[in-house]
Amino acid sequence: MKSSQLSVFIFIALVAGILVGWIAPEFAVQMHPLAAIFLRMVKMIIAPLLFATLVVGIAGHGDPKSLGNNWRGGIWLTLGNNCSVHSFCWK
Repeated sequence: MKSSQLSVFIFIALVAGILVGWIAPEFAVQMHPLAAIFLRMVKMIIAPLLFATLVVGIAGHGDPKSLGNNWRGGIWLTLGNNCSVHSFCWK
């Protein structure tokens, strides 16, 4: 499947969701458990993905001296990712 075709499917699903919520709000409310399950699955993927990205990025440098004067940027990046994971996953 090409990425442009995937984008079309995502847009169609977006429009279908809007129409269902507008035309049949009672049915949309009944779909809430599926929405909650989907959001929990997304949260379950995002936190490990961010953590793995940080670990691989930091470990990829090997020698801390290779960072040079950019170590402050790494600290800010790590703190920012930790804050985003905390605020997104543990509300």
